Amino acid sequence: MLSGTTNRLIRSGGCTAEDLPDPGGYLLAGFGKNIAFSVFVDSIMQAMGFVEVSVSLLKSLLFGLIIGTVSSYYGLRVKRSITEIPQATTKAVMGSLRLVFVTDAVITILFFI
Repeated sequence: MLSGTTNRLIRSGGCTAEDLPDPGGYLLAGFGKNIAFSVFVDSIMQAMGFVEVSVSLLKSLLFGLIIGTVSSYYGLRVKRSITEIPQATTKAVMGSLRLVFVTDAVITILFFI
């Protein structure tokens, strides 16, 4: 049995963020069991609304951009000394963690509080 969202997706040929559940979660949920994909999508949509799914995708995108940008910034600042590499790595990890935590807090406050 397909949900209304899935039926609209099939008829329109389009796809929205609401219709894209986590493929890894589907594989784990269906591991050793026979769970239809439509049942998995319906259960995600019952547990989480469109806003929660959208915010989750936004956070994932921003966290990836932050980690990549901060790591590149510190990595490209390394000069010729090989001893600077571990120092730059540590600074990049700590800087990324700080920015990810701050970004997570700001997004959570904006959307859920």
